[in-house]
Amino acid sequence: PVLYRHVKFDDGTEPRGSVWQRTNSDGTFSKLGPVLPLPEGYTGHVRDPKVWRYQGRWYMVLGAQDRQKRGKVLLFSSADLHQWRNEGEIAGYGINDLHDAGY
Repeated sequence: PVLYRHVKFDDGTEPRGSVWQRTNSDGTFSKLGPVLPLPEGYTGHVRDPKVWRYQGRWYMVLGAQDRQKRGKVLLFSSADLHQWRNEGEIAGYGINDLHDAGY
């Protein structure tokens, strides 16, 4: 699977980010649309989805900026790559600080 960041400017100033998926079983790609809308409580600055499979479940980490403009790393899980559950913040400002990485 290929998941990527998509940014759409609603009013010209604040980007609204989401994660989209592209995949086909024959190795070609088709845009499937958003699989993860902008997480509630965060700005449009979401980026760099990293996805892996562990013990039959999919996981994704995603860099995000909260409304106080602090960097966070969010963890999501999914059984099917289409419906994602927010498991919470795992790193960032005030949580296992990543100051050297810009979070």
